[in-house]
Amino acid sequence: MTVLGLAALAACENTSAVSAGGGPQFPSRAAALGEFPDNPLLAFVPAETPYAFATFKPLPIDVIRKTTGMIGPIWRRAFAASMAQAPDSADQRRVVEDILDALDTLDVKRFEEYGFSAKARFAVYGIGAYPVVRIELSNGDRVFDLVRRAAERWNEQLRPPTERAGRRYWIIDLLPAAGLFLAIAPKEAVLAIAPRSVIDGSLPALLGERRPASSMTTAQFRALAERDGFTGQGVGFVDLARVGALVANVAGAAPDCRAAVAAITKHAPRLAVGYDELTVHRLAFGMVLELAPEVLADARGLAGSLAGLDGLLGLKPAIAVAVAGNLEHGRTVLGRAAGALQDLGRRCEMSSLVDGVTDLAAAAARPLPPVVAGLHGGFLVVNNLKMGAHGPEAIDGFGSVQLDHTGELLKLARGAMPEFEVKADGKARPLPPASPFSGHVAVNERAIGLGLGANSATTAAGALQGRAGPAPLALFMFDYSRMGDLLLASERGLEADTMREIIKVFGLATFQLLVDARGVVMWGAFELR
Repeated sequence: MTVLGLAALAACENTSAVSAGGGPQFPSRAAALGEFPDNPLLAFVPAETPYAFATFKPLPIDVIRKTTGMIGPIWRRAFAASMAQAPDSADQRRVVEDILDALDTLDVKRFEEYGFSAKARFAVYGIGAYPVVRIELSNGDRVFDLVRRAAERWNEQLRPPTERAGRRYWIIDLLPAAGLFLAIAPKEAVLAIAPRSVIDGSLPALLGERRPASSMTTAQFRALAERDGFTGQGVGFVDLARVGALVANVAGAAPDCRAAVAAITKHAPRLAVGYDELTVHRLAFGMVLELAPEVLADARGLAGSLAGLDGLLGLKPAIAVAVAGNLEHGRTVLGRAAGALQDLGRRCEMSSLVDGVTDLAAAAARPLPPVVAGLHGGFLVVNNLKMGAHGPEAIDGFGSVQLDHTGELLKLARGAMPEFEVKADGKARPLPPASPFSGHVAVNERAIGLGLGANSATTAAGALQGRAGPAPLALFMFDYSRMGDLLLASERGLEADTMREIIKVFGLATFQLLVDARGVVMWGAFELR
């Protein structure tokens, strides 16, 4: 539904001018493309694959060690507590303990001894709609021996593999409509999930005996990464037109339905995904929904501006939220997107989709109320928060609401609170006694500033300052460690204790949604402690 909605939004006609920019880029972009060697596994990836994701340099072993070092003890304590409450069989206990012990002692030497490669790259792609994973090994015989010995220790019956051209493989019937293919070759492992007929028909390709006539290349992924700010740590794409056609085919959709899906996906042809950083200190990634040229300008017309947003760049808030955009243009675009989804629902006989967007279309058709006409957006920053038994008791932070004219909003406020007199003079005034939190508010002709907690008069007036500049459609910042401690302060039990341990791994998370010269872009980053 999310992809369909974005694609339908992209299908709107081009009627607006291109905005000045896509907004400030918060710290979640790679400084440079960096190392990007060839991935030899791409030779097995057909050029017509509907989706693919590949790595071009190995997952850093120090990231694996740090992750297992932090998460391993949490898993071990949770497992011990679970065993005390509901003991499993000795075999089940041995399986979990062996895995945890292996994670505790994992290093490059042990990893290589198992037959895996610390320099391994992998590739994920589709044979038709069905996923295939290929990963490099250092020694397939060692991996097979590890599997055999583990099965013996865990009292599991390992079915003899079929051997063919130096490769061992199994085909396991998971469900009536799907099978699991697993192969261990001298230098790679292959996993696929597909109907048995597809596996049987694709066996030479899965085993690597037959390569596609035309395959994906490292150069194609490098160009995508360079354009979108990804790195060789991992980059991929989803061809939405091919995926839409495959889904419609599997569902047995009528020709008219297939035409409707094709009409939408041609306006948003591809979704690109990738990492821009993966280190012991930070994980950053992004997605780009590419838009066709005939609709890109209209989508960029959704962008708006905010004053003072650049001041958030150096902050480490507990929570920060910002939204910006052209509401009037957004109402028009939303109406057309709802209409496109209604048409899709009717032609594909999806009554729930038609019903779901009918109210949306009606709301988009109504003019904006005067009180929000000319609204640009706003932001709220929470630096500190004190929680009580019934929710927040005190907040320290600031924010602003920005619009063309504050007069209508002030008029509404005077009607609701006649005793609270606020003038558009930029001066800070205390919030009324009935307010749940102490603070100040300041207003000028184009913005309303709010300050809460310490120095609230200064922060309320300061929230009116700053020069307006391009802003993301949405921005969200969240400090997992600080907010987790607050939200879980009164929680007790194993689950709460486990969550406390997990959130200590993460610091500030930043997510942003924007529209730029490529299409609709989402970037996210997590600090790792």
